[in-house]
Amino acid sequence: MLVNGSSRGAPPKAAMGRLHRFVEAACQATGADGGGIVVFATSGHPLDHVTQGLSDAFVRRLAALPSFQELSQAALRQLPEARDADPASGAVDLYHWLGIALPWLGSQRGVLYIVRALEQPFTAQETAVIVALGKLLEQESLNEEPFLIAKLRLLNHLAQAAADQRDLHRLLTLAIKELDRHVPRQAVAIWLASDLGEQDLFDESTSTLVLEGLHERGRSFGLETGMAAPSEHVIFADCLHHGEALYVDRRLLAESPCPLTPGLLEGGASACFVVPLRAGKRILGVLQTICTRPDGFTNEEIQLYYLVADMLGPAIAQVVLFQRLRGAYDELRSTQSQLIQNEKMRALGEMASGMAHDFNNALCGVLGFLDLALLDRAITESCRGYLDASKTCALDAAHTVRRVQEFARRNRSEGAMQPLELDELVRQTAELTRPKWESLQHVMENPINVLVATEARCCVQACAAELREALTNLIFNAVDAMPEGGTLTVRSCIQQGRATIQVQDTGGGISEEVKRRLFEPFFTTKGERGTGLGLSVAFGIIERHHGDIEVESRLGHGAKFIIRLPIWHEGAARAAPAPPEPAVAAQPGSRVLVVDDEESVRRFLSAGLQQLGYEAHLAPTAEEALVVLAREKFDILLTDLGLPGMSGDELARAVHERDPSTPIVLLTGWGDQIKAENRDFAGITHVLSKPVSLGALAQTLAAVCNE
Repeated sequence: MLVNGSSRGAPPKAAMGRLHRFVEAACQATGADGGGIVVFATSGHPLDHVTQGLSDAFVRRLAALPSFQELSQAALRQLPEARDADPASGAVDLYHWLGIALPWLGSQRGVLYIVRALEQPFTAQETAVIVALGKLLEQESLNEEPFLIAKLRLLNHLAQAAADQRDLHRLLTLAIKELDRHVPRQAVAIWLASDLGEQDLFDESTSTLVLEGLHERGRSFGLETGMAAPSEHVIFADCLHHGEALYVDRRLLAESPCPLTPGLLEGGASACFVVPLRAGKRILGVLQTICTRPDGFTNEEIQLYYLVADMLGPAIAQVVLFQRLRGAYDELRSTQSQLIQNEKMRALGEMASGMAHDFNNALCGVLGFLDLALLDRAITESCRGYLDASKTCALDAAHTVRRVQEFARRNRSEGAMQPLELDELVRQTAELTRPKWESLQHVMENPINVLVATEARCCVQACAAELREALTNLIFNAVDAMPEGGTLTVRSCIQQGRATIQVQDTGGGISEEVKRRLFEPFFTTKGERGTGLGLSVAFGIIERHHGDIEVESRLGHGAKFIIRLPIWHEGAARAAPAPPEPAVAAQPGSRVLVVDDEESVRRFLSAGLQQLGYEAHLAPTAEEALVVLAREKFDILLTDLGLPGMSGDELARAVHERDPSTPIVLLTGWGDQIKAENRDFAGITHVLSKPVSLGALAQTLAAVCNE
């Protein structure tokens, strides 16, 4: 059992006085309630026990704890072990205690410990401070109490900074600032390896040092933050390679061939002390201090730099590790966001695919019945014009559906390009958008006057539906920009050798800030009334047509959108002209079995086939079609791909196996993609894309009959 008092072989009173002051300094540095140092003889017998702020009864209970006795044995075995105990049984009055074995108290051994109330446990930083105190005691620095307390405070501040900082630059700045406060009038530089010591030992043949931290005094020695130097060009290369501290006086500086030493000498350096910054076995860099005093560094200063380097090395490694983990986390979060976005796009693609299928079926009936209506010679010219305009809108809608299908396939095509008369396209689009600006005249005091000027007299190579869509978006935006009425001017002309379309309004104009973001997806100034997609879609369309679009506007003076496209010249590559639509069957009276689950499509195909001179028979499912085929002979089988139950390609395979001579036409909304991918279905001789016009139906069946 440990007791206060002296015994034979005890340390002299002067030494005990220093130990007592050391305990006081430890309590001040950590804010502990009390502490002590117990001194052992080499035989293991306690020689003395110096305490601060503790009762004898408390000391006896503490000494009886198994964990305290284990720490005492570590001191006797000369092991510098630290111990942080949390008493659960209240054996020491609900106090935490923190201790370290001192195997180097001269010829004796000892234990340094501090205690604090249970609600204030010791932190990892305070443990590091106690470990550092033990090293100070080993160096016998107890005769300078003010300097000792300054060291303790410095180490405590560095420990707290290492725990709180996640930024390397700020950590190094704090370390340099604290060192300057306690060891003034010296320049401190922190060099780190460019790879931050990925290897176990510093490879001086390949590694580069970067000056990451520097006190402002270092500039007088020719040093600048961020400067880099190959490790073999610095005077402390051996320090990096062997991991040992290096002291260089002025004589050695003068003899060194290092490119950095002339700046040190010109700045008046008398000595340099360099300590490696370690993290385990890795050397991350060095802590370099530059002294200008003639007698160089004191022992106390060197000891302090050792301690700071021991604490700073792991702190730097911790910050670097945190930054790497943060980078990996950010990359993981980005990847997760991308996966979520991909899943959203996949779901959106599936939804778009289903919607496109339904729209294709609806448009198939619309276009088909419009074709049939246009065959009626009794309709008036004005009514025929309305029907032609309706057919144009339906064809544009069909093209939009194909673009949705391309989106669902995550593969964009440029659409059918062909020579178009630009003036005719402008007049046609203005006519199609007439309901938009005419309907507003009934609700506004001042109407919107529309001026259409077509002066281009040239052709462009373009997809009519896409270009019409882009122009429609610009006209609608111009109308929306004039809620109180105004003048809308749509003009086509040739400027600077390019076909040009101008859409100009007399609205409130566009600010410079909005102009910069005008073509960004989802950017809108219309609030809930806008989606922010109109202009971005128009921009994409014009880009695909190898053109450009720009806007001229200022607040209060309206806006003018200008589209410029390459002019198509005679002799340039053009799309093959569509053959004329035959009005009669190639083989009148041929029997065609139509299989489609949509009633409107069946009705159109039945009426269209009869109009062309074929004999049509209808079946809503593949199963019913097989029953009909089992008892009747047909010249052509026309089947939809997406049928309930047995699909169209399965039906085609079954029919082909029964009678390979029966021609089979596959009707599908994915016809363009099937043709582009050269997909082969057993028994299918032709693919007809939905929505199908009467002319396309006649051409396909004529090709089947002529084979």
